[in-house]
Amino acid sequence: MTAQAPGRFEVRLADAASVFVILALIVSGYWVSAHGIAGQIPLHFGFDGRADRWGGRAEVGQGLWLMAGLAGLIAVICVVLERQGDGKAWQSSLRLARGVTALVFAFLGVLFGGLGMGWIGGMGGAGAWAMIVLSLTLVVVGAVMGRARPNPIFGVRTFWTLTSRLSWDKSNRLGGRLMGAIGLIGLFASPFAPQPQAMHWLVVALLVAAGLTVLESWRVWTIDPDRRTGREPTL
Repeated sequence: MTAQAPGRFEVRLADAASVFVILALIVSGYWVSAHGIAGQIPLHFGFDGRADRWGGRAEVGQGLWLMAGLAGLIAVICVVLERQGDGKAWQSSLRLARGVTALVFAFLGVLFGGLGMGWIGGMGGAGAWAMIVLSLTLVVVGAVMGRARPNPIFGVRTFWTLTSRLSWDKSNRLGGRLMGAIGLIGLFASPFAPQPQAMHWLVVALLVAAGLTVLESWRVWTIDPDRRTGREPTL
């Protein structure tokens, strides 16, 4: 992509995806509020898999609107940062972050909309769908994480990755592979794995992967001759 001229705005795929997801969340919120199931809907589940908070369809609709607002806010921040930064890598990474954010909110919208419309029934069903949503998110993030260039939002952001380009590249590649593998395993296991135990193991695996990625960022930093040893990060 060529450098964007000052004051010029171009609609790209990431922008179109963000707008589509935001509009879909807004419409879904209205639809669930008006046509969702009557009675109490589980809105939150504890670590044991049992619903510990309930609400009506109007509250589910408001939750979808809140997601639309958050998705819009993140998209605006990414656009502002993209236009302020220089270089193709910076702009590509922020567009990548915008696209991933849109997909994550789309997955969450499907989950909450399904609960509000009664398509996802029972605590076991909700747990399986929550695992599917998390697994899909990990697959998407893992697929793009290894290609992300240093940016202020997306990727493994530790002191070591921000002061060593080698640490950034290697730790993001490792993190992407681990998240992608965990997401694929969770995706295939979610239809038949017992809940909430399967969701617990998925979260534990994600935490272990995050710890290994942070450790890798430190390890590579210690052997990088071009690392920055000062306290001021590169971003």
